[in-house]
Amino acid sequence: MDEELYHHDDIDGPEIVFPEGIDEPEPTPENTSYYVRDLDGVLWFYCMNWRTRVREFFPEKGPTIGELIEDAVKFAAKTVK
Repeated sequence: MDEELYHHDDIDGPEIVFPEGIDEPEPTPENTSYYVRDLDGVLWFYCMNWRTRVREFFPEKGPTIGELIEDAVKFAAKTVK
């Protein structure tokens, strides 16, 4: 597979059984995301039913993702006519 982003409806894992009276939490990026390094050393990021190869990380002292998105939105707003 040469694609960088994969959608998985068939990701298997242990079935979680919640005690009676406790509902399963709503899936969110915060409670469904994790990293996996495969046998070839490639790092993958999984979130909900999606997987993407990790090629780059944000520096700890750099701008946050929120700041980068804000900059992108401001730039797009200036360039749209």
